[in-house]
Amino acid sequence: MYRLVKYLLKKKSHIPELRKKITPIIQKYDKSEKQTVSLPHPDAEFTLELYKKTFNYKAFYKNKTFEAEKEYRICFFDSLHEEAIGIADDALMDNMNKEYIFDNNSTISKLKYRESRGALIPYRELKFNFEYFNKALSSITIGPKNPMSKEDIQYFLISNGFKTSNIRVIKSGSTYQ
Repeated sequence: MYRLVKYLLKKKSHIPELRKKITPIIQKYDKSEKQTVSLPHPDAEFTLELYKKTFNYKAFYKNKTFEAEKEYRICFFDSLHEEAIGIADDALMDNMNKEYIFDNNSTISKLKYRESRGALIPYRELKFNFEYFNKALSSITIGPKNPMSKEDIQYFLISNGFKTSNIRVIKSGSTYQ
């Protein structure tokens, strides 16, 4: 993994933000590679650190085969870091309780939790200004493994005040790969 990442950084010049995150990890690993590594797999520490630093960037890259979707992605990354637990609990609490309100009256809620399969899942609700969103929504594609029917989506839209005559709902026939 380490050698692959170094190679990719040399070849790909269009990822300056990632380069800033990855280069210090590579430099640190270059130094430690000369020392004895006690982990079961020498790349384990490097891979874990790389994953932590680059996880959020995956939202900005899309497989070219899905280019026709012309989707817009809304990305919101909380500044919650496990290193702050026990050191900056007040700052973490302020962040968790913060609600964001935008110029178009859309909002992002304070941090909430739900339970799923025995785990606590943190999330924030994104609420669009209805008039703005109603104009922007033109189609919904139901994923190939999603069990919902087109009618399920249409009933949901109607119950939330949308005009279904303006919104095309289709069931995707393609696979995720």
